[in-house]
Amino acid sequence: MMRKLSPLAALLLLVGCPEEVGLSCPPGATSVGQFALTFAGQHPAGECVAVSADGGDAGVGPLALDAGVVSSATICFGPAGDGGTQLSLIVPGKGVRFSPLFDGGSFDFDGSTPPTNGTACICPVGITEDFAGTITGLTPDGGFAVQDDGGLPVAESLTATVKDTLVAGTAGDPTCVCATPCTVTYGITGTR
Repeated sequence: MMRKLSPLAALLLLVGCPEEVGLSCPPGATSVGQFALTFAGQHPAGECVAVSADGGDAGVGPLALDAGVVSSATICFGPAGDGGTQLSLIVPGKGVRFSPLFDGGSFDFDGSTPPTNGTACICPVGITEDFAGTITGLTPDGGFAVQDDGGLPVAESLTATVKDTLVAGTAGDPTCVCATPCTVTYGITGTR
């Protein structure tokens, strides 16, 4: 008998819960802004698709849902361990991720988890995540860069893509309803 997760439950397992707000910045960092992140599923080649274990069509479909959920996030700016500066991204249920602030306001937050139970694939999967995009500032040109005084302009919005690569914890696991490795990809729009 195949266990089924609703599409919304599957998505929540991947992107966290939206009700946590006001997440704290790491020590020495200040908040750039709190954002509502809207996730919209994308369907590139190699995406994760749930398949029926019994050969039927129940539960078959991509894990990335077209109409995603909204999750809260806080972006902070502060010192990095190497003496420079960095952005930090705090998303409920995802912990803290770090990235340099690149030219043009771009960022690339990476992270990974070891094989974990309770995923949309049913079997334990390891997830490698790449969350990359650009922040737009409240400046005349929309730029977002370190200012002469060392601070940042007020962040207005962000656009990004998050790509999770899923790999089964055990190759050929018969409980898996996903053919791994595969990806779950979302386009993200962030508003303050």
